[in-house]
Amino acid sequence: NTQLRQDIVSRGCISITGYPELVEKGDVSLGLSLTEDNRMKIIGSVDALDRAGIQLPEFFQNRIEMIAA
Repeated sequence: NTQLRQDIVSRGCISITGYPELVEKGDVSLGLSLTEDNRMKIIGSVDALDRAGIQLPEFFQNRIEMIAA
C-alpha cells in the first residue's frame, strides 16, 4: 500500500480512488465518499491538486467537496 501511494504521488497527475482516506491524506486527487444519507459524493484534495498544478473547471468546483489536509 505504501509503495502504491508513493507511486501515485510521484506521478504528479490527477488520480481517482474509492478510498476517501487517501484523498483526506492528500495522496490522491479525487475520490468517492458517502453522505450521511448514503448518497455518493465526489471529494477532492486541495493539496494533491495543487501539487499537480491542476485547477478544476468551475463546473466541477461546484460539485466536488474540497478537503485540505
